[in-house]
Amino acid sequence: IPMDEIKKNLISIVDQHKEEIGPEPRKSGIIWKFIKAAMPFVPSNDVNAALNELYAKEKEDHTRTDIYFPKPEENVQIRPEILANHLKITGGKVITRFPPEPNGYLHIG
Repeated sequence: IPMDEIKKNLISIVDQHKEEIGPEPRKSGIIWKFIKAAMPFVPSNDVNAALNELYAKEKEDHTRTDIYFPKPEENVQIRPEILANHLKITGGKVITRFPPEPNGYLHIG
């Protein structure tokens, strides 16, 4: 069955059974009873894809844009020669290392 027809059937099912399915069709288990009755041979992967396209809410972008990372030369030291020596050794580059963790997870910090 083409995806457009699956979507059309899903919209019809949701409209007919609004009270039983509730406000979020994707999260309602009862919807599958109606889907299997209306479209018994449609693969569930196709139905899930159509449900997601029709009823998934837009996710908000929580990317932060207000984070400021200081430059190496802005690093505050007790004595200025410590900073100068550090910049000379590293060339102003940030050098990191990730030691192995016994549990296998990467630990930053």
